[in-house]
Amino acid sequence: MRAAAFSRGSAIILVALCLAMANGLSLGASQALLLKKIEELTLYVIEMQRENEALKERVNKMEEK
Repeated sequence: MRAAAFSRGSAIILVALCLAMANGLSLGASQALLLKKIEELTLYVIEMQRENEALKERVNKMEEK
């Protein structure tokens, strides 16, 4: 559910970016927005990797029993 909400939020931002670019938003502002999204996605991936590692540890502990 969280991933779906994140995707919807990203889609809304990208649509807004496209509309802004079509209406003459400066390239610098567009790049800043894209860098912000890249940072958010990077942090999200890091969070998912940590969660994945924690789940792997739980599975390994359960398998040992």
